[in-house]
Amino acid sequence: QHISDEPPLEDIERYRTLAEMVRSAAPGIKLIDALTDPPLVDLNDYPVPEEDGYEQAVAESHVPRQNIWVYYCCGPVGKWPNRFIEYPLIRLRIITWLCFAKRIPGFLQWGYNFWSGLRKQTHNPWDDASTHRHPGGDGLMVYPPRDDRMAGPEVIDSIRWEIMREAMEDHEYLVLARGL
Repeated sequence: QHISDEPPLEDIERYRTLAEMVRSAAPGIKLIDALTDPPLVDLNDYPVPEEDGYEQAVAESHVPRQNIWVYYCCGPVGKWPNRFIEYPLIRLRIITWLCFAKRIPGFLQWGYNFWSGLRKQTHNPWDDASTHRHPGGDGLMVYPPRDDRMAGPEVIDSIRWEIMREAMEDHEYLVLARGL
């Protein structure tokens, strides 16, 4: 159960209270949230730090390594894999290879179709893939139909979406090869 997105360390008591409420109301439900600070990581069953905070979360928290996932969102930048439009596609595809190599059990995919923006304000990602806030391509992997109303039942995938699908297949092949 996700309860808070990237809570800051200064909100640890609020997060702790919320986590206790969820656990009290739904015993057995596991918590999974995007967070990096080790004190917050310790309050989660499946913490998901950004990839540049993964090693710190593993080293400084009490959560078993096999429960710590990884993600990216707006960062990290520089040498780290990510899916920004301006990055070569290998920077997107390699994330599942790294998860395999480090035995990271999961990858949280954020921003499949964040063209609705904040507070229900719709953005046209065909004209601005940053959705007026994020690095280009960070908030979306698919696009709405390209018309003035952006209406229609289907979505149009991006080359980044196709590369992510191939990256997931790569991971499956690596797992099969490990088994051999």
